[in-house]
Amino acid sequence: MFNRLACVLSVLIVFLIFTASVFAQPFAYVANNGSNNVSVIDTATNMVVGLPIPVGSLPNDVAITPDGARAYVANFNSNNVSVISTRTNMVIATIPVGDEPFAVA
Repeated sequence: MFNRLACVLSVLIVFLIFTASVFAQPFAYVANNGSNNVSVIDTATNMVVGLPIPVGSLPNDVAITPDGARAYVANFNSNNVSVISTRTNMVIATIPVGDEPFAVA
């Protein structure tokens, strides 16, 4: 009984360590106002990950939620904020806001 429990616990610990390392990778989200998109950069390798994410016109600021699940991008000329899922790196919502949003926090 003890050996079986120890084996199950060992497998669970390995799974948790693997899962944590997969989701713990640090990424930077950079607004590219000249091309109206956001680049995702793996900060461990300083390499761009995937294709740029299209957002509104003249994106100029990005804020990441405390849990790291979403990135909010202020689009100055579009008068909106793009919401990016950091899991899929896709825009999941566009929020209309006042004139010329410049920053998000």
